[in-house]
Amino acid sequence: MLEYTGFSFQVQQFDKFFIEHQEQLKADALRMNSRDYEDMVMDSYIKIRNRIQLSGFTITKYSTLNKSLYSFFWRSLYNSNKTKKRLDKRKDQMLDASDDVVEYLMDEVLQEQEHDKQAYYDRLDVMVRYLFKFVQIRYSDKHNFLFKSYYLNPDTRSYDKLTASTGYKRKYIVDVIQTIKQDIRTNFIDFINEEFKKKNRNK
Repeated sequence: MLEYTGFSFQVQQFDKFFIEHQEQLKADALRMNSRDYEDMVMDSYIKIRNRIQLSGFTITKYSTLNKSLYSFFWRSLYNSNKTKKRLDKRKDQMLDASDDVVEYLMDEVLQEQEHDKQAYYDRLDVMVRYLFKFVQIRYSDKHNFLFKSYYLNPDTRSYDKLTASTGYKRKYIVDVIQTIKQDIRTNFIDFINEEFKKKNRNK
């Protein structure tokens, strides 16, 4: 059941607007993002509704209420889609989502996934930065180069492509990547915990 507190009348007006216009809003979102359009609409609805509960809105003419709310909602959808594309691109550039290192990060480091998708991706971003710091500290420049090339460059995201582009033997590249990945599985959590402790001590 919906709860009306604070600016309750304005919240009711917004709920009424959403019920009457949700199909059009879904069609707008579908044109922006065919995969996640329904999530975009519901996320924007919750975000705007929470904002109205806290501070209301400043529309003074009732005759322009729906038009103003529609414009406000559309901008929220647009910004949400723009942010999601940016986050997805950043995530794809950092790591191949099908790789087991990413699965390790998600399973072991990000166990308590935030309901806020942006907060989740922001946290993943932090973990990935620590991951590359971990590798940089523990391995040679050559090994760092191979590891980053394997994960960050879409043109070399396979052992065969990396072999062709670097000239190193495939077995050597496989051994380097697999050794680093095993080290990550074994020691990365401890490394993260120690980094957080250092950060807290320096506050």
